[in-house]
Amino acid sequence: FAERTADDPRRVEFNAYVMDKSFEPVSGANVLLTAGEEVVSMEPTGRGYYRATLDWGSAQSVVATAQAEFNGSFLGQRTLATNLSPVRDEMSCVDLDEPFLRSLAERIHGRYVHVADLDEKAAEVFVPRREIGTVETVSSIWPQWPVLIALCVLLSAGWFIRRAIGLV
Repeated sequence: FAERTADDPRRVEFNAYVMDKSFEPVSGANVLLTAGEEVVSMEPTGRGYYRATLDWGSAQSVVATAQAEFNGSFLGQRTLATNLSPVRDEMSCVDLDEPFLRSLAERIHGRYVHVADLDEKAAEVFVPRREIGTVETVSSIWPQWPVLIALCVLLSAGWFIRRAIGLV
């Protein structure tokens, strides 16, 4: 069984259930998974259950073979060919958001261009701009310096009074 992981859709989790000739679950078997060019050992997760996770990218299909061996005897192999769910990323729902993106472009005096409408002239439309100078505004943490000076004088006076009394 193969499916994309929930936390990272580019990774695929493979699960296998291994039984012996009497159809009993086998713990401690050596299970090798071959998927594409990768060969990995599957880790046991329970009695007869094994799991391996591979970075599969955005490929939408997988052909994998699992081979099991226990105490020197070959238990068998199983080949899986399946389609995976498409990778959902930040651009997955752009077609669904097209009305919103068009209205947003109008409000900010921009232009919405659908990806199907892009051609060789698109580079001329989106000319890169360069900013020569920058403007920085620096504001003081203490906008009123007399308040800071009064606070320092008050704290210093309190410290000297406590020292004169002998509390420090």
